[in-house]
Amino acid sequence: MTYNKDIKSRLAGLDLRCAPALYVGRCAKNETMTPFNEIEDAVLEGVSRSEATYVNAGGSSESLTVHGCALYFSLGELVIENPFKLVSEGVEPVELKQLVGQKVVSAYSTVEELRVVFETGAYVSVSMKESDFVGPEAASYSPKVGSIIVFN
Repeated sequence: MTYNKDIKSRLAGLDLRCAPALYVGRCAKNETMTPFNEIEDAVLEGVSRSEATYVNAGGSSESLTVHGCALYFSLGELVIENPFKLVSEGVEPVELKQLVGQKVVSAYSTVEELRVVFETGAYVSVSMKESDFVGPEAASYSPKVGSIIVFN
């Protein structure tokens, strides 16, 4: 795991003693996968669009608005900002909302992707490729209890 200094500057005004954040960064060359255990066994309860505005992102004086997707789970909320896709073995499901009610059986991140696998075998793959970043982070997970996890 690496600590992203850009994230530190963006969060400078927050009291991290009350809600410390865990930063999940690019895997080292000898690591292939970082488990994302915090979301395992969570049930997907809903899906919606999301919007985040970043001030001074990348040193720019203009604010950056990123439109993404929010997945609401029984254990927390996953906000996706990078491009993502839903992959399924069969024809169904073809939309995220069709996964509502399904449980997460595994989740992990690599240099290339963040993957959340559901009990049906379908999974959400969020790109972690440098060229796909539209904002300062690929995704973030806010658990109902515990620390925020930022994927960057």
